[in-house]
Amino acid sequence: GVQTCALPICCLTELARRKTLRPTIGEFAHKAVQKASRPVLRLAGTQDPTVEQLHELRIAGKRLRYSIEIFQGTFSSSLRTELYPLVEKLQSRLGRMNDHVTAQGLFQRLLVGMPVDSQAAYLARCIVEEHKASQCLRDSFLDWWTAERVALLESHLTGPSITGCVQR
Repeated sequence: GVQTCALPICCLTELARRKTLRPTIGEFAHKAVQKASRPVLRLAGTQDPTVEQLHELRIAGKRLRYSIEIFQGTFSSSLRTELYPLVEKLQSRLGRMNDHVTAQGLFQRLLVGMPVDSQAAYLARCIVEEHKASQCLRDSFLDWWTAERVALLESHLTGPSITGCVQR
């Protein structure tokens, strides 16, 4: 929805302030993807990240994925064929973890102020199970999110995939 358009509008506003040469679509795309890449690059190599940091990485990955989708025609094919699937997998794995974190929070809010009874006990068990599931998925993500995958992501976001933009 609205978040999808935020990045291009922001870049358009900044580029519109320039009174000199108008940017090519390639220059605009390069700037947009670079901007979307910054938080991903900042978070991608975090050692022992918290659930909150992983959630930030998921959201940053979503913005990067949208930018790649919007501007795919202006970049080398490796951006779409190599980087995009990696970002999709990252989002999918972190999305499943976030679902359990969200459910845990919902159950915790429901439990507040409840009388101590069988329903409260059930919710308490649900909270524990959702926490275990989110931690298991976090650990699984961190096993999958190897230094090699981080390096691949970084090489695409700082290398010729981005800098080799087609000037249109």
